[in-house]
Amino acid sequence: MLMLSTPEVLQSLRADTRTGPWDGVLDTFPAIPWLETDRRPLNWNGPATRPFTRFRDENLQRPIIELFARVARRERSRIAIREANTALTFGELWDAVSGLAGTLAASTGPGDLIAIHLPACSMFPIAMLACLAAGRPFVVLDTHHPPD
Repeated sequence: MLMLSTPEVLQSLRADTRTGPWDGVLDTFPAIPWLETDRRPLNWNGPATRPFTRFRDENLQRPIIELFARVARRERSRIAIREANTALTFGELWDAVSGLAGTLAASTGPGDLIAIHLPACSMFPIAMLACLAAGRPFVVLDTHHPPD
């Protein structure tokens, strides 16, 4: 099992993968069945009256990372993640995800479990999306849980 922590994810932020090394690779991932519609709001801190909208039928059998890549390419300059002192555009997020996904794919094998041990911060979705892009299963470890 490989554990992702802050240094590895920070390194992926410095990676520049704008040449598209992952183009076409996502077509090889198997489709995952979609869960039932969740009626909770999209953002617990946002508009509670806006329900989750189901994916279109043609997108249900596509990997979520493929759908994310499409949005990231189309909206490169728009803000994707914002927290207190950080804002990442979709382009920066995709570049970081692609860089870390390449590292994961090169240093692990198919089916190898990735442990994500990060606090709730902008690096967490990068690690999660990179695992999906590399086709690696992941488990999230609680940073507040005692190490033993």
